Amino acid sequence: MGKYFVLQLKRVARYLPYGLCVVLVLFGCMRAVYGALVTAENAENAAENIKLQVAVVGTAGDKYLQWGLAAMQFDSSAMSLKLVTMEEPQAIEALKSGRITAYVVFPEGFVEDALYGNIQKLRFVSTAGTADLAVIIKEEVTAVVDRILVACESGSYGMGDALTDNGLAGSWDQHVNGIALEYVDFLFDRSRIYQVAETDQMHHISLAQYMPGALSTMLLMLSCLVFAPLYVRADQAMPRLLRSQRIGIPGQVLTEWAGYGLGLTALSAVVAMILSDSGMVSVSGWTVFGIMLPGLWMFAALAYLMYSLADQLISGILGGFFITLALCYVGGCLYPIRIFPDSVQALSAVLPSGIARAYMISGFLGAGQTGFWKLLAYTGVFLLLSVLVRGYKAGKVRG
Repeated sequence: MGKYFVLQLKRVARYLPYGLCVVLVLFGCMRAVYGALVTAENAENAAENIKLQVAVVGTAGDKYLQWGLAAMQFDSSAMSLKLVTMEEPQAIEALKSGRITAYVVFPEGFVEDALYGNIQKLRFVSTAGTADLAVIIKEEVTAVVDRILVACESGSYGMGDALTDNGLAGSWDQHVNGIALEYVDFLFDRSRIYQVAETDQMHHISLAQYMPGALSTMLLMLSCLVFAPLYVRADQAMPRLLRSQRIGIPGQVLTEWAGYGLGLTALSAVVAMILSDSGMVSVSGWTVFGIMLPGLWMFAALAYLMYSLADQLISGILGGFFITLALCYVGGCLYPIRIFPDSVQALSAVLPSGIARAYMISGFLGAGQTGFWKLLAYTGVFLLLSVLVRGYKAGKVRG
């Protein structure tokens, strides 16, 4: 057994230079894909985060408008505009210089008049080049005004009715001001009206965080193809010879798989150091290497099983390649898993590629890793199946 293991190491060592070249090429492709995806995501996020800056004129003496505008800017995630307060001369200069897109003028006493049914017109001012933005500005400012009026009107009438019903109409001003301040305090202390719940990490991380683990999983799976010529057998002469030397089928499988895994381990050590130095992950190279190992040995067992099933080298390589692509696709190694339907996501969670991908992403992010025992179980299953296939073929030949 020991001599056969040394023989396996020598056979694998002869393929390491070729394997290293292949892995470096794959890593270069992976780095290019990663760069393109992250650049596209950053551009998309930048476009989404761009807000039009609009000046609001005429709010200096109106506390209700000031409160409402402050509240809307506090909840600015719902708006495509950034509202700033200015005097009209300042707004005109800012519009000419391009620092703002437009400005809107609120007439004096707008809120008080509106409460009594006298709706005054707002004045929108923009340049000819931004005329098409008037519709957006009107919708956003109308939303601001609508929420201000609803809050003020509901609070005023509600408090007035309550005071009148209880014979306290004389203290109307004092209590209305008090409830207005309570409303503002409640609005700005919104932590009392929501709770934080943690959801699946894979659905909320960015591409820059997701893709290193996903692409590394695919790289490990494709790296397994390098050693295919060593394990695809057209006949069973060697297994029969080994059995005559008292090396049984399980011993043969474990010895060959161990040599195969050590060869892949040597290649993954190089990849781990390069991956860490590339800036794609924030953990050290040795940490990356340790994170890769469980998935690597499991993929070695899977590839060994596929090569055990093949009788010809071409069929073994092509079969392994297409099975690898299918597992990578469904396992979320080519695209973020969150874009797939729930049924595919559920399938990915039980596939070896999906488990390894989730394990590596969590490890690269420094989060709690789950799935180690699933990877170990898959490794055992693949090795057991390899033993059964080798035993079936050897028995078939002998019969």
